[in-house]
Amino acid sequence: QDELLPKGRLREGIEGIKRAHAIVMNRCPKDITKAEMNQIRFRFQTIAQWEIPVFFTGIIYGSPTGSEGNSLDHILKWSAIAGIAHPELFFQQIADQFDLMDCQTFPDHYQFSSNDLDRFEAKAAQMPENHGYITTFKDYVRLMPNLKKLPQLNKKLGYLPMQIYFIDQETEFLQWFAAELQKNK
Repeated sequence: QDELLPKGRLREGIEGIKRAHAIVMNRCPKDITKAEMNQIRFRFQTIAQWEIPVFFTGIIYGSPTGSEGNSLDHILKWSAIAGIAHPELFFQQIADQFDLMDCQTFPDHYQFSSNDLDRFEAKAAQMPENHGYITTFKDYVRLMPNLKKLPQLNKKLGYLPMQIYFIDQETEFLQWFAAELQKNK
């Protein structure tokens, strides 16, 4: 039911499913039911015109992590930065888990400018000890090369790690993947 970018989240038309070996549905809600999974699986198999394997995954978020093992346990209030498509889920996760002060949204794949970095550094220098910046790992990786030149931001910046888990199908996925590897030897 989704549309192609930029209106939707699809990077190609749904007919591209016919070339796939399997489908992994990511970011599924924790409360997805077997009936909902079966309905999605049936829809994909109808489009693909064969019984394509469909796997479902969810996400677990960890604790904020800083550079070089910096402990961020003392930070109680966060300003969030996100340069990703649809950052609403990220911001909601922060708000659900922590005290979220404010959010700054940038376009997907945004390359932070020197002005952005100077602004972050200045704000980090003025933040109380228990305030910090939190971002996605994707954005953290883009910011990381600059952190040595930004000591205040380096002390105050963390990312929220994510871990993907399979919903009731990890064993089936691993068996399917091993079989696919054997086919291609």
